[in-house]
Amino acid sequence: MAQQDEALKEALQLNKPETLIMATVTKRTWTSSGQEKTAWVVRYADQNKKWWLKRFEKKKHADTCRLRVEGEVKQGIHTPESQSVTVSQAAQLWLDTRELNRREQSTFASTVTTFSYTSSH
Repeated sequence: MAQQDEALKEALQLNKPETLIMATVTKRTWTSSGQEKTAWVVRYADQNKKWWLKRFEKKKHADTCRLRVEGEVKQGIHTPESQSVTVSQAAQLWLDTRELNRREQSTFASTVTTFSYTSSH
């Protein structure tokens, strides 16, 4: 793990795409309450060179995440889940900017009704 961390840091400092290791998947084991536990950890740096970790129970899920993250980071479009807005927040942002965009009143009324219904369920 230490060698992988050093390779990632060095690649980021060099900022050379051909040497950049976008993400790694490692197996972690630990003991909790006398029981051994295992997780697969995806560790990566995003397009802003900020480090992130994501844990999975299964290696295949970690590998899938690694591939997705690498593609998104390469395209510059990755947003970590903890930094993403919720559907409710996105809807509220749209409603707040609706006045500025001057959408048709019927579109606005329909959207408010739908949003109110989905938010309460």
